[in-house]
Amino acid sequence: MDEGPNRQKKAEKTSPKNSSTKSIQGTFEPRWSHYFVYEFENKDKIQPILDSAFHKFAETPINKDDAMGRIKYALISYLTSTKTENAKLYYAIIRFLIDIIDYFHQEDLIDWIHDKVIPNIESKFLYELALLDLVEICVKLDKIERAQLYIKEIISNIASYPSSEQYNIMNSLTQLVKRVKYVQIPSLLEIVKKGLLECEEKTNEITHKIQIIELLEDLHYIEEAFSRVVKLLKEIPQDSVKIEDLRKIKKRLSKKPL
Repeated sequence: MDEGPNRQKKAEKTSPKNSSTKSIQGTFEPRWSHYFVYEFENKDKIQPILDSAFHKFAETPINKDDAMGRIKYALISYLTSTKTENAKLYYAIIRFLIDIIDYFHQEDLIDWIHDKVIPNIESKFLYELALLDLVEICVKLDKIERAQLYIKEIISNIASYPSSEQYNIMNSLTQLVKRVKYVQIPSLLEIVKKGLLECEEKTNEITHKIQIIELLEDLHYIEEAFSRVVKLLKEIPQDSVKIEDLRKIKKRLSKKPL
């Protein structure tokens, strides 16, 4: 999976207000550019709240009730009437909380994020990205069954797109493969492979079938990709503009180890 930037930067020596007698754990600091991937209206109001919550998690002992109170306040108080804005806010806070899980060993927050925050995201794309972030932290913490569950939810979400939204389907499949292809866990990759094959069967678009074949290749499912190319070459008209592309893919795949 994609590695984030160095996650153990030296924290600035700033103590939270009224907590001068408490020590601060570790040498971690918030990664604001990592959380705020997408701009949204209340970003500047959310950041100081998350910063104060971070310091509560960093105290020894952890002041979790106070920290979570601040998180819940941020989740509720700065919603707008725009679904897209709210989805970006939820996604930023999810990414923040995943760092909290990683930095301060708060593994119980995985379920809390999944059950309490992600269902509120009314953007299919950001919903899938949030689940992918959970997959990554679950893999890192060796919670493989949980990661499998979240990948299945992503594939189910992709399957719920109407057939008219082929562009969005392919965008989501590409994002899924991009994020999991470096995971050396066969059970996870098998779930993704199954999802790809189901999508390939459903679409009638030759271009999209070819894209899915190349995604199978990215996951090193060479035999499955090769068999799909052979099948497609038999099915499409011989004067199709895609014939040459398929022949090139077939030749490339034939040289790769199964």
